[in-house]
This record gives sequence, structure tokens and C-alpha cells, in this order.
Amino acid sequence: MRTVEVGRTECVMNNLNPEWAKTILVDYFFEEVQKVRFEVYDVDSKSNNLKDHDFIGAAETSLGEIVGSPGSTKWLTLQGSGKCGSLKVVAEEANETSKEILMLQCRGVKLDKKDFFGKSDPFLNFYRMNDDGSYALIFKLINQKKKDKKGKRYKNSGTVVIDAAKTKRYYSFLEYVTGGTRLDFAVAIDFTASNGQVNDPRSLHYIDTSLNEYQMAIRAIADICAPYNPTQVFEAMGFGAKVNRSPYVDHCFPLNLSKENFNVLGVEGLMSAYKNCQSGCQLYGPTNFAPVILKVLNKVTSFPRDGSRYQVLLIVTDGVICDFDQTVSAIITASHHPLSIIIIGVGTEDFSRMEDLDSDDALLTLNGRTAQRDIVQFVPLREFLGKYGLNGVYGPTAMARLAKEVLAEVPEQVTSYMNSMNIAPKVPKERQQMPPPDQLSKPTVDIPFVGSSNGNFYPDISGIRIAPQPPTAPLE
Repeated sequence: MRTVEVGRTECVMNNLNPEWAKTILVDYFFEEVQKVRFEVYDVDSKSNNLKDHDFIGAAETSLGEIVGSPGSTKWLTLQGSGKCGSLKVVAEEANETSKEILMLQCRGVKLDKKDFFGKSDPFLNFYRMNDDGSYALIFKLINQKKKDKKGKRYKNSGTVVIDAAKTKRYYSFLEYVTGGTRLDFAVAIDFTASNGQVNDPRSLHYIDTSLNEYQMAIRAIADICAPYNPTQVFEAMGFGAKVNRSPYVDHCFPLNLSKENFNVLGVEGLMSAYKNCQSGCQLYGPTNFAPVILKVLNKVTSFPRDGSRYQVLLIVTDGVICDFDQTVSAIITASHHPLSIIIIGVGTEDFSRMEDLDSDDALLTLNGRTAQRDIVQFVPLREFLGKYGLNGVYGPTAMARLAKEVLAEVPEQVTSYMNSMNIAPKVPKERQQMPPPDQLSKPTVDIPFVGSSNGNFYPDISGIRIAPQPPTAPLE
């Protein structure tokens, strides 16, 4: 793993339990796996060359694992020769400037009549005073231009009364996560016949030594979301197949083929469940999304209304959706709940109908109902594979690009839901002062780590390196 040094702390002399004052600022992005390596040294001289000092130990993790840990605090076991001690890393948002909006409720009193045959059609313009005393227009209630001629006896054209004025704080994604918001993660896999029989090398479900498109999509998204769920329990389901010799098509079945339990443990458990379920599935159809969305929605409606949990559902499919109206209806209902839906298309099908579910330009509507917010993100995997496909040198890069594209909107979706429900983040639990029991006999290292929601995050250590960015200059 190639690394580049991004910062060092000051030296704390003659202390086996140092607490560094210097913080290190690094950029944090939810949608990326950002590997971080911490190195601790015993300083023997004033030299800046690390080779001149005694290496104590190192630990590797990711920013997501640090941020997603309870209280955004993570203990790391240093690896070196012998017992090296442990390291406590604390993530905090660097830019704590609150984002507030001002809400005004206004009314007009005895406004001038400007229309010849009736009352006027008033509108408001809002201006901000600049530092030089000039004014800049910041908001028009109606986009309209009018010019009025005033006589010598003119007094006023009526009055504007502000009946209410209040501010509302908008919190960041990091504030919610640090306060204990957990991201629940569920996956729904398409097992319809259009994928091709699983033992056919041309099948989208065919498994060999390399990842197929389904495995690539699952791992790319799960690796990002997993650190934000301390339980590591995920829901895994399939749809569009006959399961365990049943004569009926099941549009929502457990991927582990148990009767009731949809749960798997960790990303590896998720990948294993997908691989092992194929022998018990007869691929069929049609391609229906509504049953799996409603299954997850049923769970989400039982969440506490305190912002402690938020659900992410990943649907991976190869085909054209067959229950479009039912799916739109389910999504509209889901938009009122703490749920985001990611849809990844695999294969070469026409996914134009899927694009309609991703309502970036206009909220979904159906039969007079309108979604409260946009909760769906769709992308076809083929846009990220390039000419080398799954087995090319761009395979891992394609997974990283895919995750970055589909997960970039999740933090905003989380905060938009919380703000719409007037849910403030909880106060972080008191950060752990002592290391885990198995580390009590070892010297400990307490590292402050600072970050920001639009970027800016940084740990504090005598040697810290972040990967996989190539170094701009050789390390000393």
C-alpha cells in the first residue's frame, strides 16, 4: 500500500501515555474508502528523518471506521515488535460554524392599488447590505419588474408587517453520526431468468475466481456503509426466483434461504450468502421492486423517531422493471421515512425506466401523491467498467468510482430527512477514557482527530500516513 505522510504531532517527552495537543486536518468523504495508517515513534533527536528514531508500532484503519465508531472514537492496537500499546483516535468536525436559515412570515397592510380595475398584485424583494453599504438582491418572491410614479403628496404605499421571525439550525451528517446515528444496510438481488443460468459462463450470476457484476456492486457499496453500523448485521434478500423447490415465484426471500431470517453478519457474510444461495434458486421472473421496498419499509417504520437509525437499501438488477407504478407508490411512501434507495443496473439492458425513479429534476408523483424528498439514486454499472471490463486493471477503480457516484447523495439525504422532522443530533456519548480490557496492561496513546463535513478531517500522531494517494515527494 503506497502512502504519503500528511502530518505529525509534537513530541511528548518521557510519557508512556501521551496526549498530543496538535490536531491534523484531512478531507473526509463518506462515499470513499479512505485508508489511514498511524505510525508511532520514540524520538531520540531533533532530526526530521523517521529513520533516526525508534519505531514503536503502527495501525491501519479507514476514516469511515473512525467516524462510524461510537462517539467517533476508535481504539487501534499498534503492531510492531512485541507489545506496542494501543492508540485512541477521536474524530471531530473541524468547521463547527452552524448553518442557520432565517424564516420570516410577512403580511401587507393597506397596500396601494396598482391595477386599474382591481387590487394590486404585490410581491417582495429581499436585499442584503454589503460591506460597502450597497445592497444586493438575494430573493424575489415573484420574478416581476414594476416601476411606480410617486406624486408630491405621497406618504407611503402601505406597510409590511413581520408577524414571525425565527432561525432554524441545519446540522451536518457528521454531527448525526458522531451523535450515534446508525446506518442500517440491506441488499436486494435480482434472480430473474434474464440474468442467464448461474452455471453458464455468460450469466451475470456466474461465479469464478473473479468478481461478477453483482459481487462487484455489493462489495463496492457494502464496504462504504458497513463501518457506520456497529452491529455489522445486514439484511440480504433476493427476488424473482423460485426458492427451495417451491412452485411459486418469491419476490422477496432471504438470501441465506432460511424461512424467516434475512440477517447476515458483516460484508463477508453478505458475499457468502449471495454465493451460496444460487444452488437453491431457480431463476424466474418478473422483475418486481415493490415487494423488497415494502419489506424494508415495514422495518423502517418501527425505527425510533429520534434520529438514531437510518436505512440504506441497495437493489442490484439486470432487467426492466415490471411493477413500475407499484414501485413509485412504495418510493413515495418511503420518502417520508428514514430511508435511501440505491439501484445499480448490471448487464446491457435498457435502464431508461430506472432513470425515471431517480428524481433529481422533479419529485416523483403518482395519483395525486408526491414524494416528500428524492431518496433514489440509480446508475448502470457499465458506465464505470470501461473497455477492460471486470477483469481489467480498472476493476478496483470502477468499484471506487461506482461507490463515489451512488453514495455521494446519502449524507444530504440523511440530513434532509432529519431536518424535515426537526430532529437534532444527539450529544455524543462520553468518549471512552480507558482502552479495551485486553489493552489495559499496555501503554496507551490518545490522539485527537479533527474533520469537517465538506472535507477537512485530521488525526494527531507522531507519524500519520494516508493511502492510496501517491506521494508527491519521497518520504524521508
